[in-house]
Amino acid sequence: MDMCGKDNHKSFPLNNTDPQVFALYIQSLYTSRIPSIPTTTPSATEHTLLCKLYVLTYILQDTVAQDAACDAILAKASELGDDSLPSREHIKIIYNSTPSSCAVRRLLVDLYIAHAKPATLREMYP
Repeated sequence: MDMCGKDNHKSFPLNNTDPQVFALYIQSLYTSRIPSIPTTTPSATEHTLLCKLYVLTYILQDTVAQDAACDAILAKASELGDDSLPSREHIKIIYNSTPSSCAVRRLLVDLYIAHAKPATLREMYP
């Protein structure tokens, strides 16, 4: 409680949160880093974790961690160009859990504009 006797605590529903994502969030709080494994082949698992991490940080209203998650999504997508862009499933994770004004949505659009080959876009979105 604050000095006026008001309870300033908020509660957030975390019952559907992936334990691996929550562990990644806690690790980022303690280390100020989001670990990533550089790869020479695309990895959907890491994109899934990063997208879910962004959603968790959005729910928790942790803007510093949101920015870090966006940076990690950008870095991962830039590793291998077109082959390492977030998939349709990753985009759904973000779009189904954030409002239309959310900046990470614009990041995903910008990633595809900057890195996707026209053939990839036609294949994903006929």
